[in-house]
Amino acid sequence: MKNTLSEKEVSDFLIRNPEFFQKKEFLLRKLKIPHKEKGTISLIEKQLEISRQREEEGRKKISQFLSNAKSNTEIFKKSKLFLTMLIEAETSEQFFQALKRGVIKHLGCTYSLIIFGSKSKTINQSTKIIEKNSLSKSGKGFLKNKGPRLGILSTEEIAEFFKEKDRKQKSFAVIPIKRKQKPIALFILGHKSKKFFDEGKETIFLEFIGDALSVLVPKYLAK
Repeated sequence: MKNTLSEKEVSDFLIRNPEFFQKKEFLLRKLKIPHKEKGTISLIEKQLEISRQREEEGRKKISQFLSNAKSNTEIFKKSKLFLTMLIEAETSEQFFQALKRGVIKHLGCTYSLIIFGSKSKTINQSTKIIEKNSLSKSGKGFLKNKGPRLGILSTEEIAEFFKEKDRKQKSFAVIPIKRKQKPIALFILGHKSKKFFDEGKETIFLEFIGDALSVLVPKYLAK
């Protein structure tokens, strides 16, 4: 005759009767669970420990959420000021001057704006018009991206996009500027911090800037 229950039988019983311990709290105090630091602890102690861990995780998530919200608010304000400067320009010259000042003042970056056209032309130290086919294979690859690509660029890519004085940046955002699904320019931002344009960062504000430039660049080139 079988006198002991198997682990499976005990487990199955507790699963079928989840209310079993409701009136048997004394049993909970007697149950022991392995613990890394204390050897063994009661089930109640384990539940309290799990509860504290969940509370701590919750506090961290809330703190991170508030931190991200604050950061996004600051980025939004800077993006708004930057785009306002561009929109207020009345001439092509004012637009490209505002672009240069705005990137430095509000975005804290260096930049390169490469516009595609049939005739090559240097507008200023950071902006030029070139034939799209003159881009390197790597450069053309960025045009296939649906949105901004963040991270590190190769030495060759940095040399292609930036003047020598601006090649000390550590992280980059390459934003394809498209009009009616066709690439009309590349807008590249560089920052001295490796983490500023980290691959995992949100790109919604950069996409917003890219969408604005897709309208503004053709408008001011025509003036």
